[in-house]
Amino acid sequence: DGLMSLDEFELFPIERLKVMSVIERASSRGMRHNDLSDKLEQSIKNTHLDLSDKENRRKDNISHWVLRLAFSKSEDLRRRFL
Repeated sequence: DGLMSLDEFELFPIERLKVMSVIERASSRGMRHNDLSDKLEQSIKNTHLDLSDKENRRKDNISHWVLRLAFSKSEDLRRRFL
């Protein structure tokens, strides 16, 4: 039906931010691709970012656009998101 609760509006982007922080930390540590891949797989496993079904893809899309909106507030945030 296209509607979502406020809790969902807050939760979906938080899950995505957690995964993004794993990528950011791994990148800053110079983690190898295989290690990063394993770390991401663990991180994604229990979130909506596991895109194996239609509902998770909807949640992923929502979280992407909510974060784009949130990170567009300042130049610093925009650089971090991109």
